Amino acid sequence: MDSRTMINIYKWASYILIAGATAVFFMTKKADLTLVLLTMAVFMYALMFRTRARALEEENNQLSDDLRKLTLALAKAKGEHKANDNEQKQ
Repeated sequence: MDSRTMINIYKWASYILIAGATAVFFMTKKADLTLVLLTMAVFMYALMFRTRARALEEENNQLSDDLRKLTLALAKAKGEHKANDNEQKQ
């Protein structure tokens, strides 16, 4: 599953749990079940941020690898360019 999909699932699950906790509280006036649902909502919200952080870290690592490859390619191209200039001068 895609990380964006997981983020949306966790986000909407937390919203639904908050709405459910509100409904349960007003229907039953029991704080125990309400607190359990609110705790689950906070947990889902934390999972959303954890998934988002992992996705950003993965993207950052991929961009760092791409930057290393491009830097090596640039250094190689500059080295070849200098070698060609030296051959033309001689």
